[in-house]
Amino acid sequence: MSNALFDSQQLKLFTLPQAHSCSYLPDKQANSVFLDPRTTPSQNQYSSLTRMGFRRSGQHFYRPNCPSCQACISCRVLCQEFKPNKRQQRILKRNRDIELSRQPVQHSSEYFNLYQNYIAKRHPEGDMYPATYEQYESFILSATSDSFFIEHRINSQLIAVALTDALEDGWSAIYTFFDPEYGSRSLGIWSLLNQIQQVADSHLPYLYLGYWIKQCSKMSYKADYQPQELYDGHQWRPFSTMNPE
Repeated sequence: MSNALFDSQQLKLFTLPQAHSCSYLPDKQANSVFLDPRTTPSQNQYSSLTRMGFRRSGQHFYRPNCPSCQACISCRVLCQEFKPNKRQQRILKRNRDIELSRQPVQHSSEYFNLYQNYIAKRHPEGDMYPATYEQYESFILSATSDSFFIEHRINSQLIAVALTDALEDGWSAIYTFFDPEYGSRSLGIWSLLNQIQQVADSHLPYLYLGYWIKQCSKMSYKADYQPQELYDGHQWRPFSTMNPE
């Protein structure tokens, strides 16, 4: 780990000493700026980091720092202005029978079994397979004091769980996992649509989606939630000005 880049509000940021293979673009090398892992930011600090393009993964708060590539771009949905497109309207209608409830982040064998099944069926080629409890605990249960789960159930059966962080200006959608047997319901899309609506109902402006990567099919879908803004490294700008057709 290299020397700290700067010390702001008692938060020290570091960068890795050398690059590594990118998880999203196979021909690229990647690096990150990350918060000192011994530090737990307050909600105010976490919100400020998120507005600067940072993302949380488990206990790690990071931002891509790749000198030869700027493909990873932070994005956030303008929830008060969001209008679902025709496909999203169909998904909302299809899932009207889902029962939602907010739960604290805590151990649940029911959640872990769902997560394990989701990784095995939907991401068998990824670096998260096979899912272990240690990995689940590190990634899902290592949350902040403002994190929570959104349960999705049908007739009391758990079908999806969304891990979400509350920020000062909205929510950060961290991860959603679901029962692959309900694939026809498009539960990943439904979960984000529901979070957008809940943020709007709370009179907050943004749902942060993490990084949009146009060249990566696993990450390019985030452009489907409009209107939204992209972070250019200095300020948030309308999506259309950074991704002209």
